[in-house]
Amino acid sequence: NILKATDEGGKRAWTKRRAALVRVVGDTTPDVLLVQEASTKKWRGKRHIDDVNRVLSNSGYRITSTDYNSCTAGCTRGAHIFYNPDRMRVPSLPGGRAAGMAGISTVGQMSFGSVQDRNASWAFLTPKGSSRTSLYISVHLPTDKTTFAEELRLGVAKGLRPWANRLIAASGLSGVEVVIGGDLNSYERRQPEGAQDVLTKAGLIDGLTA
Repeated sequence: NILKATDEGGKRAWTKRRAALVRVVGDTTPDVLLVQEASTKKWRGKRHIDDVNRVLSNSGYRITSTDYNSCTAGCTRGAHIFYNPDRMRVPSLPGGRAAGMAGISTVGQMSFGSVQDRNASWAFLTPKGSSRTSLYISVHLPTDKTTFAEELRLGVAKGLRPWANRLIAASGLSGVEVVIGGDLNSYERRQPEGAQDVLTKAGLIDGLTA
């Protein structure tokens, strides 16, 4: 989560976070980078995602999809996926599209009411020289600290694996591994049975504690 550009003051100024993003990518050189809060909405005449795209392009990365409209009406579009084309490729799929996005209300198949819907981006990526394709999902769950928002977080978390399975089925591939990265807004101490617990019970392994 790189924090949208509307927070411009002091230590959180985008100019500082922009430089930090370049340093982190340069130090870690990830094959795939899952980003949240890179907004497609205009702020003072500019779109944050365009600048993020420039920054990461200069570091040798490409975005998997710029189809920013393939999302539920009214949802924020801040979750994106970048990859290193020297090491990864977007495969040609028997089932068609290899990348896109959707509203998390669609993923969870639930109404968000007055809570802002957000997006999840997805992409099939394959290491160069390999045929082993994985499905990557970048997602940002609601941050509201209410009972209803927690129900939404749990609902989307429960829907992520079935949604991934549907994407895989539509791709025409088999044996595809799933990697989910994002800001779940769920913490072990505050929500011991929260979204992270739901994903673990769905068979995913937390990379931090693996």
